[in-house]
Amino acid sequence: NVTDWAPYGLEGDGELSVDVKFKEAPEKKIVFGAQSPTGSNVFARVEGEPKLYTAFSYVKSSFDKTLFDWRDKALLQADDAKVSRVRLDLGDRKYELGKTGDGNWQILVPGPVRGDNFSVGDLARAIEDAQMTAVVSEDGEVPGVSFDKPYAKADVTDDKGEHTLTIARAGDLYYAKSSDQPGVYEISSTTAESLNKKLEDLRNKKLFDFGFAAISRVAVKAGGKAATITKKDDKWLLSSDGDRELDAAKVQTLIDSLRNLAATGFPSDSAADHGRYGLTAPAVEAEVQEAEGDKKAEKVLVSDPSGAHVYAARAGEATVYEVEQAPAQEIARALDEVLTIAPPPAKEDAPAESQP
Repeated sequence: NVTDWAPYGLEGDGELSVDVKFKEAPEKKIVFGAQSPTGSNVFARVEGEPKLYTAFSYVKSSFDKTLFDWRDKALLQADDAKVSRVRLDLGDRKYELGKTGDGNWQILVPGPVRGDNFSVGDLARAIEDAQMTAVVSEDGEVPGVSFDKPYAKADVTDDKGEHTLTIARAGDLYYAKSSDQPGVYEISSTTAESLNKKLEDLRNKKLFDFGFAAISRVAVKAGGKAATITKKDDKWLLSSDGDRELDAAKVQTLIDSLRNLAATGFPSDSAADHGRYGLTAPAVEAEVQEAEGDKKAEKVLVSDPSGAHVYAARAGEATVYEVEQAPAQEIARALDEVLTIAPPPAKEDAPAESQP
């Protein structure tokens, strides 16, 4: 039966009060006050009742919010699962990226060239998930902040249309406008600077796209040797040599060597340059067919792996990829291991008969 609430910080509305409305019961007001001596709880009361309660501090803090805390901070209302195109204007660099029919990202401008699904996906999500950190102006005008030459302008397109995020920089601060809502908002430097991409950041550096998909056929020419390998009934067979059964671990090493082939640079995107990079008469040719779906076989050409610089290209595509020497040489070594016939195990000598 408390008669004086002041010592507990519960006089009047206390430090924080919450009105609770019930569907089929009278409205109640919960009043939160000062911290208890233990520091982990706060005093509380229900208006109209003489009882003194303690509640965990986090219960009070869960209600102790500003209007901005409750606000939806998303600047765009794009549906991540349905975004099919991204445009990014950084002033000196302009990109347009689109999803192909199989769900892979392609760089359309400048290009077309293959996009890295993870890098482009991260860029798209950075735009879609951009959040305000503060409301600067509800009417869209902020003295000293100009959007005429923005730091970045990004558009994402989903099934509902285009959503645009425009970012301006003033000193160390970044501000944003959204096509989905009026106003100017402050955003974090992390969000703004995550859009500052170079073309190489967005390109697919892997020569093969098969990843860790199941493989049904591999054909490789390297080091003066050639092999066509197919998988039947969980066995790898050398179909170019009468379906001789191969060591599965060695075939997997060969597949891994192809998967690991990745670009360190992109010296040209012109098919006319293939000759000068040793790709019209390649030293290594490798073709991989995935087991599932109806994807076309992927074929990659590699220049002489013993050269100071090694180059590769995907058959039928213009881009020239520079690759590291060691992974390129590993293809020939792995092929040689696959083709090597292991000698039969030595027969054990019969035990000598004991003499009487």
